[in-house]
Amino acid sequence: QHEAMRKLHAEQRALLAAPSIDAAAVEAKRKQLQAQHELVSKRMSQAMIDAARVLTPEQRAKLNERMAKHEARMAERFKDGAPKRGER
Repeated sequence: QHEAMRKLHAEQRALLAAPSIDAAAVEAKRKQLQAQHELVSKRMSQAMIDAARVLTPEQRAKLNERMAKHEARMAERFKDGAPKRGER
């Protein structure tokens, strides 16, 4: 799925870099990207549900805490819209 997403983004960039812009093609590519995002989102959600079902409440609480810390680090790293210099 990651490779499919990368390919769709490359195709979209190519459409936007073309000598003339085909708005219908750009919109069709946007819809394809949106559909791919939906597939990824569903898969991630199902994976989280599956994992949560085998963890104890204490383990889920600990995992939630770790995820919140990770989210805070990512928010700090990308607070200006891009990684800080040297943090790729």
